[in-house]
Amino acid sequence: MDAASAVLRARRILSEATPLNIDCGKTCLSACCVSSEAGDGMFLFPEEKHIYDEYISGFEILKVTYPFEADMLICSAYCDRKYRPLACMFFPVIPYIRMYNGKASRGIMLDTRAWPVCPLMQSGMNAFASEFINACKMAAMTLFESEEHSNFVYNLTEYIDGYKSFEDLS
Repeated sequence: MDAASAVLRARRILSEATPLNIDCGKTCLSACCVSSEAGDGMFLFPEEKHIYDEYISGFEILKVTYPFEADMLICSAYCDRKYRPLACMFFPVIPYIRMYNGKASRGIMLDTRAWPVCPLMQSGMNAFASEFINACKMAAMTLFESEEHSNFVYNLTEYIDGYKSFEDLS
């Protein structure tokens, strides 16, 4: 599957999925949607930036080269759900690809970067609605059908694993 089709299909799969059967933002005052002074943003999946080709108020897209080359969407806080980046739709879960002995292990995992903002993290995957987890798995499998997305997810996994290693030092 080509990258553009995969990202659109994954977005459709996740369009109505939420971590809880209620508005999870009420448990944390929507901490994941609050922009910080550091200009935090979310990585855009390959070809996803074209969704934002026509200017949508409150979003800015930057090309970043660290930790790997990617587009990053910087937002000014709350947005219309239909325009949220795929990474926000997955949050606080993220697809992963790891290589072990030349074989790929693929799936979804908790995104370590969510710990500071998401109170659901302490309960693990069991904290989330099964519909959300299933949608995340389906969306991830859709992305894995694209080589470009598989490479992106592999790089993202390496970055998150490095982030976890850094946290282990503290």
